[in-house]
Amino acid sequence: MNRTTQSHKPKVLLDRDIQNPRFDAGTLFEVLADDPYESKVKVQSLDPGDSGVILCNREILREVTSLEALVLLPVKPVRNRLKIYRDQEWLKEIPVISENKRVVVKDKFEGIVKFKGVVREYGPGIRFIVEIQDGTNDPIKRKQCFSIQDLRLLEGREIYHGHNSVVPRLPSKKKLSSGITRCDPAPWHPERHFCESDSAPLRINDRVVWVSDHGPEYGTVRWLGHLHDTSEDLMVGVEFDNQVGTGTGKYRDRQLFEAQLGHASLIPLLGLLKADDYLGEQAPVDYGNSCFYTSHIDRRLKLPASSHFQEFYEDKQKHGGSSRGLPQPLNAQAEAKVSGERRQTSEKGNCTTNNYVSVLGETDADVVELCGVNRGIQGHHNSCYLDATLFAMFSCTNLFDDILNRARDPDSDIPQYEKIQEVLRDDIVNTLRRDRYVPSKNVMKLRQLLDDLGCVSGLTTEEKDPEEFLNSLFHALSVKPFLKLSSQQETHLYQLFVAKNEKLEIPTVQQLFHQSIYECKLKFQRAPKALIIQMPRCGKQFKLYDHIVPSLKLDITDALEDAYRFCYVCGRQATLECWECFRPEVGLECTSYCDSCSKTVHQHKDRTDHKQEPLLIKDSLRMDAPLRREVMDLFAVVCIETSHYVCFVKCPVKNKHTWCFFDSMADREGGEDGHNIPKVDNYIDADTWFGPKGLDKLSEMIRDDKSKILPGMTRRLLSDAYMCMYENKFVKQYE
Repeated sequence: MNRTTQSHKPKVLLDRDIQNPRFDAGTLFEVLADDPYESKVKVQSLDPGDSGVILCNREILREVTSLEALVLLPVKPVRNRLKIYRDQEWLKEIPVISENKRVVVKDKFEGIVKFKGVVREYGPGIRFIVEIQDGTNDPIKRKQCFSIQDLRLLEGREIYHGHNSVVPRLPSKKKLSSGITRCDPAPWHPERHFCESDSAPLRINDRVVWVSDHGPEYGTVRWLGHLHDTSEDLMVGVEFDNQVGTGTGKYRDRQLFEAQLGHASLIPLLGLLKADDYLGEQAPVDYGNSCFYTSHIDRRLKLPASSHFQEFYEDKQKHGGSSRGLPQPLNAQAEAKVSGERRQTSEKGNCTTNNYVSVLGETDADVVELCGVNRGIQGHHNSCYLDATLFAMFSCTNLFDDILNRARDPDSDIPQYEKIQEVLRDDIVNTLRRDRYVPSKNVMKLRQLLDDLGCVSGLTTEEKDPEEFLNSLFHALSVKPFLKLSSQQETHLYQLFVAKNEKLEIPTVQQLFHQSIYECKLKFQRAPKALIIQMPRCGKQFKLYDHIVPSLKLDITDALEDAYRFCYVCGRQATLECWECFRPEVGLECTSYCDSCSKTVHQHKDRTDHKQEPLLIKDSLRMDAPLRREVMDLFAVVCIETSHYVCFVKCPVKNKHTWCFFDSMADREGGEDGHNIPKVDNYIDADTWFGPKGLDKLSEMIRDDKSKILPGMTRRLLSDAYMCMYENKFVKQYE
């Protein structure tokens, strides 16, 4: 199946019966076309056997996420879907119910979910294989297939299956082959190839789909078997159509199968779907465990752009950016045997002192020394998300150094606190600043420690996002949230949630930041020392804008709850705020007025209905607030392209605008069994492309495909920005 046929069209649920043509309430549709100026929407039924296309009144359609649509699809009669949809607690359980969760079946029995996914024998949609806990020993009676209407989450615990437990890996009422379960303690059994069995769920050369965080990836089965040294799961060797794997099918010292270089991966059987079973017209869905669900979003059908991004927002929040069934890297070697690491003395490679080491790039000579091959943090086993983030946070700034040196609080910190802090400080940060190079084994120590905590699984091998790593690290080290919002929430990261605005063809981070504050109606309680902003995107498929220009200075004055505000018209102290006056091309500045200017502005016929609210300013801020605006400085940009993270970092050279570019896997030495070579380059075009200059140059380009003619580093900066990091030097001095 061609990947270009995949769609991310909104999915909707019919709220009431319609007669001509006849569709019952609860029917699921996919939106084919939606003109916001029309009262009706063009939709197509998702139910098997009835793929009719109709025009439907938007007022009787209720938007659902792709995951919700797939789980509700098997529910029959279709009216029962509305019962689940209208029960918010039940709807919240859809992403939570997954493998090894305890559930109540038909309000009678307790069961354990063994499989969540598409069961081809029963038709499209996501179903659940549940092991009924009724005391019977009949495996066929105990393991049954249910839809979500038969299940409710049992508040309790996940079940640990010991080594002797037999866990079904794919739904089948036939007796499974003895090769599925691990019952032989021998370390390796190459002759036990499950693919030769008549009851095998997959066979060699079957076409399969792996649903990654960035969409479906198609491939061909080349091998099936067990890796007893890493997992009890039945593993599948897949040669992917696209370059999403590693190596050529070699695992440790064995060539399991042959594949094109960079296209091979080992994936647990549960992480794959047969290509024929995958609903091609459904948006990619993450079937993994979920930890959060947002229920406050207005589910009425909205404009296509905002609806599309809202779906990304919900999925991102619910799933934390992770997927189950992520690949096991091939060509894996024990960490102690990774070749090509720089040899270091005990004084350099394993620093044991917490003495402060100066940041990098403070002079022109320092920048020259920093740049070059074997500089930065060496990448290994999908570590680029972590390498780029750590380099951005610690190489050329001491903004986060308090994390490295705070003493453990025995009353609140975890027992592993000191070990995690020591590895981060001595083995990574100080080693980077002193030697300008960190071998991958040092980083693996931190990955292993965080992985052992269990907050985020797969940190030692799987692809992750920077926010997953940061959330795990900040949790382990009890880092206080940088942001306190007017909603009383606290957070370390600020995600830009905005709908695409046609007036902003090439937006700046400043414009998107103001638009996000306006759309969320949230403000900061106080100016933060650090602001880590996540761009409105998630990989290529959810890139809201083709280009975003990072703002070198981020003015947060108008985003503060009690800051001194300036009148947009006369520049005097503002006393009133009008949200309805907001214009995305101008920003939040145009929402604040003094009393007299507000009266004048709102005499216009288009503004007579606007509602102004008084601005509240704390007395403690009145004396010094008029002296300055709250402005933060950009010091790092983390970028992503085809699942690979890199970063741009500002060097603290006085009176100069010097930036460097870091890639932890810039080159490779030694072929399949070799090692990655990190590299730092001087980004000499920084003055040309950062800030207003970059916006002007992009705007002058006539061609629509601007990315194709932009220089390599510049294209990554403007097209692939994932996270921008800002610091407040004034607040930093006092915290």
